[in-house]
Amino acid sequence: SDWSTARVELETRRLERTPEKGASFAELPSELGEAKQYTTLKKDFEDYLYYNSSVNLLYHPHLKLYSEIGESESQFERRYRKAAEEIVDDEVKKLAGQYKSKLDRVEDRLRSKERQIEKEEAEHGARKQEELFSGVESVISLFSKRKLSTKLSTASRRRRMTQQAKADVEKLEGEIADLQKEMEELAAEAAREEERIRAEWADRIEEVETV
Repeated sequence: SDWSTARVELETRRLERTPEKGASFAELPSELGEAKQYTTLKKDFEDYLYYNSSVNLLYHPHLKLYSEIGESESQFERRYRKAAEEIVDDEVKKLAGQYKSKLDRVEDRLRSKERQIEKEEAEHGARKQEELFSGVESVISLFSKRKLSTKLSTASRRRRMTQQAKADVEKLEGEIADLQKEMEELAAEAAREEERIRAEWADRIEEVETV
């Protein structure tokens, strides 16, 4: 069928439900009396429109979204902005999960070091107390003329043990400070990554094409 000359000058909203008084009706052409003929005409018309007509649509390349026929630009904008927000939320949520895992691992190590330092500090305090008592014993031995060499040897050994306990505490304090710094750096890095994601989509959101 040649649809190029077809014209429709009828608005369905202007159709009446009942005929005007005195109106007459002509018979339909015989070929329009069969339902299958309408199916054939419908397909024929669709083919004509496909090959002989075009329509401009809006397209968002980053979201792979097309506007719909009859959809206004503002309606399409609301739709693609919502889609972009959902993508950003998903990306930020995924990012948060990744950094939470990293932070949890560092925090576990930090808590372990804190438990260790509590133990080492207690041991250091005990060593200092032992060293004090050993020194007192050495003084008493000096005045009571007991064996002094053994007391001095014991005092020296306890002093070394006290120094070692102190060194262990200082070493743990340094490791704890490093872990705290690592956690701060991870948190700052996560914030920068989130900002980067939001900035990227802020730039992409306006890139709409007409196709």
